Amino acid sequence: GTGSGKSFAVRGWREQFRASLWMLILADGKGADYAGYFAPQMGDHGLPVPGSVAVGLGSSAKGMSYVGAVVLAYQIMQERQEGSLEGKIKDPENWNSFIPVLLVMDEIKGMREKWKNNLSKADAKAIESMVTEITALGRELRVHVMLISQDARDQSIPGVWNSNLPLTISLGKPSDMTMDKAFEESAVPKVRMVRESMDPKIKGRCLIASVDPVTGAADATEYQGYLGYSPGESWDNAKLPPEAKQKWPQFKEQVSDRVPRMYSRQWFRIDEKSELQQ
Repeated sequence: GTGSGKSFAVRGWREQFRASLWMLILADGKGADYAGYFAPQMGDHGLPVPGSVAVGLGSSAKGMSYVGAVVLAYQIMQERQEGSLEGKIKDPENWNSFIPVLLVMDEIKGMREKWKNNLSKADAKAIESMVTEITALGRELRVHVMLISQDARDQSIPGVWNSNLPLTISLGKPSDMTMDKAFEESAVPKVRMVRESMDPKIKGRCLIASVDPVTGAADATEYQGYLGYSPGESWDNAKLPPEAKQKWPQFKEQVSDRVPRMYSRQWFRIDEKSELQQ
């Protein structure tokens, strides 16, 4: 929820994936939290940081740029799916050794409201069907999704998306509603046990629950979140603890600035605006 440190947590996770050479496709309802990932780098021909292949913002009335990021991830998944049968026959062990892709969908609740209010039922359903398909089939094809929301209500994250995602993280002690909506039923008993021992006074405490997609075994544990550097962040921010000024420059120099440019930027050629983009 608001005040839980969601933005800081997500920025830290995102940078770990980028440093691990994943392709990032970023979709955000607002954009401010993602500025460091699409701002031109003066020392690098005015290109955004390496690894961030596309950023779609949902700031327009219908959020079509955000939808573009979803479509891009969906198309990558489809391309991989088309050759998967032949690949499995030729090389059963390594057929899916694709470059991992991470589609980050932030502010998903607000975007679903936009689609509901500004698009036809058929168009809104088509967008959400793509997300459903990615959450159901993408993992095996190395197209992964990170859904980020202030809450776990059905209006924010549909149950079918939730059930397709094997890992859930609650920032802070989860509420009763989060317990009911966010976690797989098989994980709830363990989540409940961990929740009872969490101290809400300790900043940055989180709860992570997972269900093994193969065995179905559920697990839950408490962990301590952290404030990690990501592109565009300033360690002179008064809201940050003094340790950031000590640690972040080293991380920036030795990790963030050394991510190689392995992937080209990807987006759609738009000759003229569609009806939905008007």
